[in-house]
Amino acid sequence: MFNKINKIIEYLLYLLVFLLPLQTRWIIKLGNMEYSTYSLYWTDIILVFILLLFIILKLSTYPLPTTNYQLPAWRLIFGLVLISAVSVFFSSDKLLALYKFSWLILGVGLFWLIISANYNRLKLIYVFLAGIFLQAVLGIWQFLTQSTFSNKWLGLAQHNSTDLGTSVIEVTKIGERWLRAYGGLDHPNMLGGLLVIGILILIVEIIKINMNDKFLIFDFKFLN
Repeated sequence: MFNKINKIIEYLLYLLVFLLPLQTRWIIKLGNMEYSTYSLYWTDIILVFILLLFIILKLSTYPLPTTNYQLPAWRLIFGLVLISAVSVFFSSDKLLALYKFSWLILGVGLFWLIISANYNRLKLIYVFLAGIFLQAVLGIWQFLTQSTFSNKWLGLAQHNSTDLGTSVIEVTKIGERWLRAYGGLDHPNMLGGLLVIGILILIVEIIKINMNDKFLIFDFKFLN
């Protein structure tokens, strides 16, 4: 039974990191700006479900596995959570502050899963990079065709270069507005940041592979 739960957690974690760039959500309450909008994302639901399964698995395991909460990272996280929890009581909009605080808790839960769950690290990285690759392909298509399309199931919104508020590159000399690539995200800068993260991860993995190959070659020569 525990093996089945472990497998479910593992593959749901792969699904979660693949879907992370998607903005599919249910808008619970529309605010006057994006920050004040209450939404429930598909990824939030998946993450909560994985965390519940993981907590059940941990509680069902005897003896209970220990986590080193003395690590500096955990101390910083606990400090951040404590400060954020206290700030909720001093917020002018306590409900909105509590909603944002729940995102922090989910982020801590995801961090706990990444360092504690049983999964294949390379598979997780490849799945994450696959999700980023799809966003890159979508972004390239949007820029080359200068068009987007909306899809509620994929969380895609339509953007027109002629609309005010749309992120564009203005070429004043010829009077043109070139649509910047959004991918499936809310802003081109978010897409750029995501692509940079993907490139950095890819570079690190290539360096690791090359280093391992060099060590293998060295060992082979040494043994011979």
